[in-house]
Amino acid sequence: MKAIFGSQEVTEAVEEGFPTLEERASEAQRNAYKQFKKKDCRALCLMHQHFEKIAGSATSKEAWEILEKHYVGAAQLKKLRLQTMRRKYELMQMEEGLW
Repeated sequence: MKAIFGSQEVTEAVEEGFPTLEERASEAQRNAYKQFKKKDCRALCLMHQHFEKIAGSATSKEAWEILEKHYVGAAQLKKLRLQTMRRKYELMQMEEGLW
């Protein structure tokens, strides 16, 4: 995903989020906000195309945080499953050695 964000030039929007617009913002600040909002929407769209877990996210930063939390647990689960499979394999080898 980071590669996709980089290619679309939206990494900053995902990692930092976008600032709020002040009431007395200048025209330049309004334009910058509008451009940043476009990047945020583009990033969110890219994530929605690949992940159902973030369907309720309002911003790309929020969606990214949900994905980070989800995949941290998935990595730990994957490691545990690999350890279990390794142990089963070792037990099978020990069983075969007895015959």
